[in-house]
Formats: sequence, structure tokens, C-alpha cells
Amino acid sequence: MKTEAETKHFKRVSHWKLYLLIMLFAFAIVFVLSLNLGYAPIPFRDILMILTKNVPLLNSLVDSSAISSTSEVIIMEIRLPRVVCGAIVGAALATAGVTYQGIFRNP
Repeated sequence: MKTEAETKHFKRVSHWKLYLLIMLFAFAIVFVLSLNLGYAPIPFRDILMILTKNVPLLNSLVDSSAISSTSEVIIMEIRLPRVVCGAIVGAALATAGVTYQGIFRNP
């Protein structure tokens, strides 16, 4: 039988894992939504097909003739690098903030 401390630890760890899973899911949704932002309207279905087409193990699942070459260029050469850079810069700013909080002992 588990002690009360072990039960609290298990709940805390399981909540942390659930929180991490929810945050990763939210990040993936925002990532795909941000690929849709831009002057040229590209449907979500096409965005997902373009992303799937460019993944080495999944590219056989997508019919390449259904994707416009213009849409593919817009997503892969303009929007995707912009979104990836934004995610990297956001992670760097978060890391800098955590570092400053650690240095100044600000909880």
C-alpha cells in the first residue's frame, strides 16, 4: 500500500505530464494555425497535405497532384521558416527570462 507522500508525489508527477502534453498539443495547433496567416489564403487541408508531403516517411500518403505548387512554395519557403524562427525566438526569450529570474532570485 502506498503512503500519503507517495500518492501526492504520483499525483504531482501525473499532473505535470498531463500539463506538458496539453502544452505540446496547444503548440502544435498554434503552429499550424500560424501557417494559415498571410495574404494568400491556403486551406488547412492543403497546409496539412504540404507538411505531410515533406516528411520523409509520410510523403507516400499524399497525392502530390492535389497540391498547388504555388501553395507549396508559399508554405515551405515563406511561412514555415517564419513560424519556426518565431518559435525559436520565443523559446530563447523564455530561456532568458528564466535565467534572469534565477539570477535575481525572483520566483
